[in-house]
Amino acid sequence: MRLSSADFDVGFVLSALRRRLPLVLLCVLVVPAVAVGLSVIQKKQYTATASLLFRDPQFDQKLFGAAYVPSETDPARQAATNLDLVSLQRVAALTAARLPGMTQGKVSSAISVSSGGQADTATIQATSRSPSFAAKLANLYAKTYIAFRRDADQATIRSAEAPLRRQIAALPPAQRFGTLGQSLQQRLGQLEVLASLQTGGAELVQTAEVPTSPSSPKPLRNGAFGAFFGILLGIAVAMIVEARDRRLRDPAELEELFERPVLGVLPESTALTGTDATLQSIPELDREAFRMLWVNLRYFRLNRDIRSVLITSADRGDGKSTVAWGLAVMAAQAGQRTLLIEADLRKPTLAARFDAPAQHGLTSVLTGDVSLRGAAVGLSLPGAQHDSTPPRALDVLFAGRRPPDPTDLLQSGRMADFLRQVEQEYELVVIDTPPAATVSDAIPLISMVRGVIVVGRLGNTFREHARRLRQQLENLEAPTLGVVLNSVPESGRYGYVYGYGSSAPASRNGHRSARDRERAVEAASGSNPRHPDD
Repeated sequence: MRLSSADFDVGFVLSALRRRLPLVLLCVLVVPAVAVGLSVIQKKQYTATASLLFRDPQFDQKLFGAAYVPSETDPARQAATNLDLVSLQRVAALTAARLPGMTQGKVSSAISVSSGGQADTATIQATSRSPSFAAKLANLYAKTYIAFRRDADQATIRSAEAPLRRQIAALPPAQRFGTLGQSLQQRLGQLEVLASLQTGGAELVQTAEVPTSPSSPKPLRNGAFGAFFGILLGIAVAMIVEARDRRLRDPAELEELFERPVLGVLPESTALTGTDATLQSIPELDREAFRMLWVNLRYFRLNRDIRSVLITSADRGDGKSTVAWGLAVMAAQAGQRTLLIEADLRKPTLAARFDAPAQHGLTSVLTGDVSLRGAAVGLSLPGAQHDSTPPRALDVLFAGRRPPDPTDLLQSGRMADFLRQVEQEYELVVIDTPPAATVSDAIPLISMVRGVIVVGRLGNTFREHARRLRQQLENLEAPTLGVVLNSVPESGRYGYVYGYGSSAPASRNGHRSARDRERAVEAASGSNPRHPDD
């Protein structure tokens, strides 16, 4: 059963985060650090809070038994109206006039008014660098609003008193002390009492106290928010970088791309770049990777006679030359008559790397200047571990001088005849070629050999180059045997070394079964075209 797309997406995200872990950790550390740092250098601000209670607006009319009392208003609308009144710029201007050095703008920026929902309350918050001034400003603003509303209500009542006084003064003396005059005097007295009872419709129910701790900045809170946003930023940046990175990062991706089994897994190791031609000085774990490749190749050879193997890759730097050398060494140590041919005629590296004498090479043999015996270099190798037999020999045919047109030389009939010759003389011929997706030199050789092994290096092989190489191999009906993973981290290498690497097809838990491996081998062998000599 194949994994679902959701499982793949989650696995891809987790793998991407593991690969970009340093970048994620950088965001997680830097963002909260910056938040805390900015909080520390900011000047402290203190916030004091005062509370207002709004009175019943019809209280005075009900008190004097007014003939008409308006119906109850909507509580939400009334609360919004009260909030707007408290927030009037006029109130800020009156408050600033009572404070030396303050302006309407400063008061407005320092005051924050909020409502208690449908409750008849409002909260006035004043923020200042001085805790005592913050409390003073909050209380003064609340009292100024109350006085502002009281004066406005009283002015409305006084405006109603004026025509009533004029009406009383215009009455004749007899009427002034009569029923009409007394009624008007009573009404005037009620208005005077009503004016004295005005409170502005609000009461300061809680005065602001001097705050003891700053309201801002809060380094711990800002640091926590910074850590949260740092995680989100790290994940986002990791996904963006991963999406823009065109190189292969997941071992299973290369295996699934070519739909061939993994034949070998090379660890991340600087020892593999050394100059020891016999590979005896490298760690045993690294040497075991080449031994595993040779053992897997022998499993293929049980079904068909594979005497020539071409090692190629999608990009330069994938490690194909190292893989070719290691495979040849292990085959020779196992007692196989082995010939390693360096067919990378454009940029040969093996002779210089191992400081080997290479006056002649493949080009000299193909041009007829020298025979294979005169051009090949013999390398004495110790026998296999716990083997008392004499040292084994590995023949190496370096590239030699670069020809004018390497592609024409490699696709010539002389090259095909030479391969048929060495296949008769040796039990295994390993051919190191240039990257097939980059230059065309390896393409003619693919149809001449009996097996192709693709090398991919994590963090170096580009996805589009690997897809192009697979397309080329399919178009040529190449006998692709499998892939070799290079620079695999130790955590990811364990499963492949011991047979637990993910592959296509995969079992339900993502591990390859023995039958899956057999099917992959049969598919690789069955899809191979017949060799000209078969």
